Amino acid sequence: MKEIDAVKNERFVTLRYAELTPGPANIEAIDKIAKAMHPEAF
Repeated sequence: MKEIDAVKNERFVTLRYAELTPGPANIEAIDKIAKAMHPEAF
């Protein structure tokens, strides 16, 4: 994994297991992903 471009350039979002599985934590995951992709909107 250390050779992947996203890892080398630190362009990834770390999510907890609870954020990846269906449930209320998905709201937090959406927020994290949106802030990572469009930080200027926040």
